[in-house]
Amino acid sequence: MGHRDLHPVHLLARRLFRRPIATSALARHVNDTGAEIRRAHPGRFGHFASLPLPDVDAALKELEYAIDQLGSDGVTTETNIGGIYLGDPRYQPLLAELDRRRIAVFVRPPRPPATRPCR
Repeated sequence: MGHRDLHPVHLLARRLFRRPIATSALARHVNDTGAEIRRAHPGRFGHFASLPLPDVDAALKELEYAIDQLGSDGVTTETNIGGIYLGDPRYQPLLAELDRRRIAVFVRPPRPPATRPCR
């Protein structure tokens, strides 16, 4: 990446990621779809993978697949997943692996879980 005309694709279905049973399957689907877009338009799009958080074990497996098999350029996540912020100790194994592999992380700010929309 690094080219001004290259746009990263990151697909994140925020509400569905709160359903643990569907989370891993959804992450795999959006990552495969993002990788297909990247392959169809080389030089135009990059791909940041979604991880099935807050399930750290599943996230580590999807990280390995996305980087090693799909060739993703990095990962995307939100600052908190269901009120669990990235600095929470339960994410330490994932953060350590991201650091070890020197993987770029795109962090999106969601609406904080304790807020309601303004009216």
